[in-house]
Amino acid sequence: MKKWFIALAALALLLIPGVAMADTAMCPTCNAWSTFEPTGKYKNMDLSGHQKIQKCTTCWTEIPLGSYEAHTETQKATCTSRAYCAVCQGYYGLTNPNNHIESRKVVYETKDFYEHYKKDVCAGCEKVLREVAYSHNPKEAATCVSAAICKDCGQNLGLDMGNHNWSEWKLDESAPLMHYRICQTSGCGQSEREKHNGNANCVTSATCSKCLTNYKDTDNHTGPNTITCGRISDTEHQWTATCKACGHTIDRLSEAHTETTAATCAAAAYCDVCMSSYGSTDPNAHNLVQHDAKAPTCTEIGWDAYETCSRCDYSTYVEKTALRHKWDGIWQDSGDGARHYQTCKNDSSHRDYAYHTQTTAATCTTAAYCAVCRSSYGEPDPNAHNLVQHEAKAPTCTEIGWDAYDICSRCDYTTYVEKSALGHDRVNHDAQAPTCTTIGWDAYETCSRCDYTTYVEKSALGHDRVNHDAQAPTCTEIGWSTYDTCSRCDYSTYAELAALGHDYVAKTTKPSCTEKGYTTHTCTRCKDSYRDAYVAALGHWYGEWSPNADGTNSATCLRDAYEHTVDCARFDFVLAAEDVRTEFVLCPVCGEVSGIRLIDENGEVVETLEGVQLLLVENAAAKAVTERLPVGELVLRMGALPSGEQLMSVAFEWGGEPTQPTGQVKITLPAELLEGYALRLIAGDGAESELPLERDEEAETISFVLDFTDSETPVQLMRVVPEV
Repeated sequence: MKKWFIALAALALLLIPGVAMADTAMCPTCNAWSTFEPTGKYKNMDLSGHQKIQKCTTCWTEIPLGSYEAHTETQKATCTSRAYCAVCQGYYGLTNPNNHIESRKVVYETKDFYEHYKKDVCAGCEKVLREVAYSHNPKEAATCVSAAICKDCGQNLGLDMGNHNWSEWKLDESAPLMHYRICQTSGCGQSEREKHNGNANCVTSATCSKCLTNYKDTDNHTGPNTITCGRISDTEHQWTATCKACGHTIDRLSEAHTETTAATCAAAAYCDVCMSSYGSTDPNAHNLVQHDAKAPTCTEIGWDAYETCSRCDYSTYVEKTALRHKWDGIWQDSGDGARHYQTCKNDSSHRDYAYHTQTTAATCTTAAYCAVCRSSYGEPDPNAHNLVQHEAKAPTCTEIGWDAYDICSRCDYTTYVEKSALGHDRVNHDAQAPTCTTIGWDAYETCSRCDYTTYVEKSALGHDRVNHDAQAPTCTEIGWSTYDTCSRCDYSTYAELAALGHDYVAKTTKPSCTEKGYTTHTCTRCKDSYRDAYVAALGHWYGEWSPNADGTNSATCLRDAYEHTVDCARFDFVLAAEDVRTEFVLCPVCGEVSGIRLIDENGEVVETLEGVQLLLVENAAAKAVTERLPVGELVLRMGALPSGEQLMSVAFEWGGEPTQPTGQVKITLPAELLEGYALRLIAGDGAESELPLERDEEAETISFVLDFTDSETPVQLMRVVPEV
């Protein structure tokens, strides 16, 4: 009710002529419809703009209110700082990795033995802004003993082995056709040797103009020559030329054999030039002999027509197995009283005999019957009675008896035999002395068939006890308490106490990047120990990957500081436009953008731009919508091209290599990163499509879904554009 009253009052004031009102709106603090007064302050709202801060005249709370205004760029973004707005006195947007306003320094770096780099480096971000290769600039010329050093990069340029102080030419005593000279520079000792320069031959001498030596050149033959040919290998023979003047071999020429007789399966090829055999036999050059086929029978093997070689053991013979019998399944009695048979359909002379299957066995009055050939066979079995059992009755000392016996229900067969009365059968028993626990007796008699006896019992003696000390058990050995035994028998109160077993205390050794983890169990009593619960090594967990300017990128393990370098994964992208399109190569792992070219509508390169690096966004998260996330970690990077285009890349990496997602993946970011911006997904041909964004005001996040279902590449690229 109060809110409506305030609203009506404000409306009434607006209708009064001459009364000027400030901005009117609902206050989010006091929930009142109120007027707001300007404070002259501004709040930095997002990457692209700010709002005026006004004061509620009801609760006097200061809040951003009014129209949204773009930032006034007082200080441009550089490689180390974001742009600055003097109106809201705040920094906004992203750093510009291409705007280097810091002081610069010159660095020389050796390229190779011939050149070095002269680099202009930004003192703020250490990025190389300009890199030119120059030839080395030596301080002094190199000699044969002192190296030249580059004044700029300090590279050792090596010795000049052509800058020697040579002596006069002298005859080489160890080689009559040679002379030599030596470098006289201290510490060098380099020498040169060469052949005399006169016109001597194998029979005529000459004088060298350099060392003035008179010599004969036995390698300069006058001829004529003698030509011969001989085999030197399986592929070649050799022509040899010999000087007739001095008999020295002056030339040799090798050439391939000329095949006069081709190789066979048993002999190598023959060359009629050097008149020798060469190479190996030809396993396919057979002298074939034809053989007729033979069909297999039920019991014998057969074969198809085949070939053999008259020179070697080559053969195409393939054996065919015997057909086996095909029985007709009609069994007939063989008449021998034991078997029946069936006949082979392929050859009626073959019979398959089998013993009768006794369906009805022979009895004492009838023969056996076979159900297979349906006939009786053999004779009645005089022992096959249908027996009726009768229990035995043992004779006693005074009465007859009999053993168990049978009679046949079909005939008069019986096994009954009567047994006469036995009379007493006396048995003598020895005396037995009583023991500690058992009774005894004197010698006595009994009857083996009745209860007659002269037995008289003697009482047990009781134990003669001996005491034994106790022994405590250990982890692995048994023990016992104090116990008694008897000196006369094996009586004992011994009770074994089980071994205690080990009392292990566990200590866990955690796994490292390269070593397994495990638990060590140590006994508190005897120190016995063992290990179990092994845990695999964790593997390296790398931090952010950084480009190395040589097509590779590196990262350091966050656990053990191990540094790993891999080749950049490069993917081509295009930003399409009406007149000029931008082509570039992106490594989604380290964020390096290289090979940036502007191409006009005729396909000509208009301009080549310097490469940049997209910056890693650390608070990004990924969740699988369909299927599962790939192995590795999410890598989301943002940054601007030199042309000003803002880009965002999304990929997953494992050990510096991209991994391929499948299905749909939901990406979530802090909402402030894309406040006032929209995303446009870039296809492989440069076509763009709007990417829907989902905002969570309570969690202050923004999210979108990327579909990798039919994607052939593990990275997706978006353009970050201001909202319209």
